[in-house]
Amino acid sequence: MIATDDERIYSAEKFGGDVLMTRADHPDGSSRVAEVARSAPDADYVINIPGRRTDARPKDAEGACRGHSIRPRSRFGYSVVVPIRDDKDFFNPNIVKVVTDQRGRALYFSGSPIPFMR
Repeated sequence: MIATDDERIYSAEKFGGDVLMTRADHPDGSSRVAEVARSAPDADYVINIPGRRTDARPKDAEGACRGHSIRPRSRFGYSVVVPIRDDKDFFNPNIVKVVTDQRGRALYFSGSPIPFMR
């Protein structure tokens, strides 16, 4: 399913895509995903793959599902993270960076480089 607040993206529906128009006032992608999850209470999984992640592969989503199957009663979401290998991506505010703890749990996300040099 594609979730968007953009009419241009919503038009993918005419190509056979499953598209949901969401509110336009979301402060971030996570809140948009939460809106979608509330509208699909019977979904087994809700996985957020940002539209800018043109390199996403099916095995990335499978890995997130595997994480859930390890802790099936967990109320936490799962995010696909991959190493940044290009300095251009590191400084790109549209590429979200994440800090994790030693167990791989996300502590915070940022569009800025982490740590951010002021």
